[in-house]
Amino acid sequence: MHSVIVVDDDKETVELLRTKIDWQKLNCRLDGMARTMEEGLFLVEEKHPKLIITDVHMKQNGEDLLQTLYEKKNGWKRSVVIIVSASRDFEEACRAIRYGAVLYLTKPVQAGEMEKGILWVLERLKRGQESPDSLGGEAKNEISTNTMRELERIRREMKHYSAFVQEAIHFIDSHLEQELSLTVICERLSLSHSYFSKKFKQETGIGYVSYVTMTKMEQAGKMMEDPRNKANDIAKKLGYYDYSYFFQTFRRYFGCSPRQFKSRGNMFK
Repeated sequence: MHSVIVVDDDKETVELLRTKIDWQKLNCRLDGMARTMEEGLFLVEEKHPKLIITDVHMKQNGEDLLQTLYEKKNGWKRSVVIIVSASRDFEEACRAIRYGAVLYLTKPVQAGEMEKGILWVLERLKRGQESPDSLGGEAKNEISTNTMRELERIRREMKHYSAFVQEAIHFIDSHLEQELSLTVICERLSLSHSYFSKKFKQETGIGYVSYVTMTKMEQAGKMMEDPRNKANDIAKKLGYYDYSYFFQTFRRYFGCSPRQFKSRGNMFK
């Protein structure tokens, strides 16, 4: 059976993982639960688990659990990490993947969703992908898929947002060729940066900059469907005049370069 440890200080998540998950059905064994980073690292070194389930915000004395696990040699190479976080921020998800997480689920997570996620990871390991790093591409694709769902959710719930948040979203969606900085939108709405940023994230669940990036990358993927469109031209049409920045953002979002994206097909077909 696969050894699993949980490192999370959220009581509801810990209780769900302790009592609602059918670990035996998953061919897993819950070998320990930690509420602090220190306890979590101790369990990793003692149990050498196959799966580590943790929150992206587990920190102690300025140190970050996910980054520490990534940098550690002992235990990490035999483990894969699943993130369960209350943060819906695109940048947070990308950061988790950069440090080796293979799946990113948002709280509150349901037992069925958690079990499906664990099976998704174990199935890919079973297919001969024994190195955790080999899951990176699929995990990054999971980010872009989850981001698409987030965009669909935001647009579906538009009518419940305040008038200025709705206007901001409509403006972004119809002016993707522009820079769309926070200053630009706040001047248009005659609102302060702090007030607008707080309300936008409070109502939509993600930050303004993340929404702009997600929307531009969504459009970039669609534009890639046309073989006549070159990556440089797409970058300019989406307001990215520094191609290297566009390239890095695209790679972080899709898990591959624009050229690789074209050659392997894409998620919009």
